[in-house]
Amino acid sequence: MTLEFTIYRFCSLLLILCFSASSQGQVSLNFEENYSLTYDEAIQAYKDLDQEYPEAKLLSYGLTDVGKPLNLFVISSSESFEPHILREQGKRIILILNGIHPGESCGIDASVLFARDILERNKDLYKYLDNTVVCIVPVYNIGGALNRSSYHRTNMDPPVEAGFRGNAQNLDLNRDFIKLDSRNARIFTEIFRLWDPDVFLDNHVTNGSDHQYTITLISSVIQRLNQGIGDFLEGVMLPELYSTMKDSPYEMIPYVHFLQRSPDKGMIQLENPPRYSSGYTSLYNTISFLNETHVYKPFPDQVKATYHFMRALLESTSENSQEIARLRKEAKLATASIREYVLDWKLDSSKVDKLYFKGYAYKNRVSRLTGHSLPYYDHNESWEKEIPYYKTYEPGHIVSVPDFFIIPQVWTEVISRLELNRIEMNPLTHDTLMKVEVFFIDDIDFGTSPYNGHFMHSNIKVRKEDQEIQFYKGDILIPLKQEGLPYLMETLDPRGEDSFMLWNFFDPILDRREYIDPSIFEQTAIEILRNDAELRSRFEKRKVDDPGFAQSGRAQLYFIYTNSEWAEKSYRRYPVYRMSSVE
Repeated sequence: MTLEFTIYRFCSLLLILCFSASSQGQVSLNFEENYSLTYDEAIQAYKDLDQEYPEAKLLSYGLTDVGKPLNLFVISSSESFEPHILREQGKRIILILNGIHPGESCGIDASVLFARDILERNKDLYKYLDNTVVCIVPVYNIGGALNRSSYHRTNMDPPVEAGFRGNAQNLDLNRDFIKLDSRNARIFTEIFRLWDPDVFLDNHVTNGSDHQYTITLISSVIQRLNQGIGDFLEGVMLPELYSTMKDSPYEMIPYVHFLQRSPDKGMIQLENPPRYSSGYTSLYNTISFLNETHVYKPFPDQVKATYHFMRALLESTSENSQEIARLRKEAKLATASIREYVLDWKLDSSKVDKLYFKGYAYKNRVSRLTGHSLPYYDHNESWEKEIPYYKTYEPGHIVSVPDFFIIPQVWTEVISRLELNRIEMNPLTHDTLMKVEVFFIDDIDFGTSPYNGHFMHSNIKVRKEDQEIQFYKGDILIPLKQEGLPYLMETLDPRGEDSFMLWNFFDPILDRREYIDPSIFEQTAIEILRNDAELRSRFEKRKVDDPGFAQSGRAQLYFIYTNSEWAEKSYRRYPVYRMSSVE
């Protein structure tokens, strides 16, 4: 940074602080001067609204990673703030999440402006509260928000100061909705399952591309949703949102995820697995969006574009209130009866839509610093045209849904996460020997570098067996016929995109606990082969087919051991068992 820029940032901050101090009883919004609210200012703004308006209430839930509570600000025209009562009143619930990445702070300011305009009867927004309740998480990543600096988010056109992407543990909270390593994520899960929102929005900023739009939108992949909700989203709600935004100063485009760096080669709809906010919330048939303003646009425009989208979302939710209620009720019933589940989805590149796009020419130039080629978007050469848009996904791995999962009670970290998600579970009342379907982990790629606090695995291959397993009083029986079926399949089937197996929660099963002494086991191995003709035949064939095996005495002895009654029966046996029926 140049000295002139540093002086500019300091003077700007000083000026803004003076503006804030002159506020008459209300926290000042100074986003027009490139200033974003601090965490304390944002909370104070909502406290002021709570004090002034009976339709507003600031609720506090558990303590986050820095010891401060996670707040939820609720706007309810009936002056009721109990979610079950609001549902009985026929209200739709919108949940808005801000500051998951506090360096992307426009949602924090826009939501305060949005809440004030609703409560102060500005711009005809209050009428939508007749059938809709607005819930706002003022700042989700409080640890990151308190870590403010003028030097976060390099290359963006930032506010004078902004927070840090990681939380107090340096976790990316938008990768934590399944694994729940952070206090923040656990409290959010409590709030989300308690309030059961009909519509969810997560406000973000992106630097993944360069184009003429200030705001882009990620919605759920239609094919992943319940058909009724998917048809409604594609045929009604999304067209309404894009139309409303086109009539605003901030025309909106789907999130810009290019097939190649050159935009005219086409765009791909982003496929969010459940580790992300909108991927997680959609598992419960919540209509979910992730809003991305453009990092290279001025901060005041980022705030106002986010504000306009929240207005559009409130309007669309209110006007389609009864239809959303009906579709979600039907979807919950249908979800509980799913018999086959898609664990991963593949982009179908043979199906191409068209999208009108306003972009910039993608070029290369020679770097003045390194002398090497440097790609860039030329703002002096803009263009507008139709480009290919790939948004159709096809089922990848389809698996059967069992009637029950059974988890031994020892796996407390997994069970506690199921409890937070309000999964229906029943402890066994007595020791029981049961015949179940068992998975063995036949192959797995181990993570070699940390990813958000874990060495995440991939490419799990399983082998199935039917076995009699001894279970004990207190082990957990989980019926799949419940609203949480998608969550259970994503997390407890080891092949899921965000399964607990992939996230290392069952790693102890991948270790051997018993071994052989080759010199002692040799005689036992001879006896085993003498008494097992089928194994002896496989052993001899393996020596012929595999030269490396034929040259390794140790490998031969372990082959006999692992295929004998002496083998460690629990090695790589996945400890979530499946049952099709129960007496």
